[in-house]
Amino acid sequence: NHPVFLCFNFRILFNASQQIWQNEKLAPVLLTAHSDLLGLIQAEVNQLEAEAKALPAGDLKAQIKRIQVERIRFIMVDYMRVRMKKIERFAEHILAEERSRNSNELPHLTVEEYLFAKSYSNSIREYLKTTIINRLPANMQSIKDEELTFHPNPNSYVFCQSLKKIDFIEVFDHSSNGTQTAVSLTLEPGAQHLLPYSCIRPYVEGGDVILI
Repeated sequence: NHPVFLCFNFRILFNASQQIWQNEKLAPVLLTAHSDLLGLIQAEVNQLEAEAKALPAGDLKAQIKRIQVERIRFIMVDYMRVRMKKIERFAEHILAEERSRNSNELPHLTVEEYLFAKSYSNSIREYLKTTIINRLPANMQSIKDEELTFHPNPNSYVFCQSLKKIDFIEVFDHSSNGTQTAVSLTLEPGAQHLLPYSCIRPYVEGGDVILI
């Protein structure tokens, strides 16, 4: 492999990993899983580690490769930590969304995350049943899924930046008397905005808008 190609390849993967990490940290909801991208990043990390080991001890190139590995590894570990935190907080909500998702939609959970969410949800149910529900009067021992569900707020305001021109984004302005007014916006490339996440969600998922 040519050194220039390897450097270019690393830069692309590093930028991609940084973007999905940043979006996941700042989005109020769990975003689409990026299993394919994570697989490419892991393969690149493995290759860099193997190349560093093959070089003589103390070689500057080996040190640079190890630094590159640590940069990506830090981002990926924190990215997965952020996702786990969301899954734990909104487990029932996320599982319900995943079960109702159409077959043509990208999953928001990897297989491992889905199994973790189910296990975590079952553990919470069992804990509540053992410590609280079984101690209640018989007529109060039934519990509905919705009563255990915490929902994220997709209308939370986020700072974002458009990477391309996007026309006709509708933003709903909620007034104090309960009414709402729709305002149409055009996002120019490079422009930064403070908007409800729900109105830019498809553009974040599609890579046309990033959270900042």
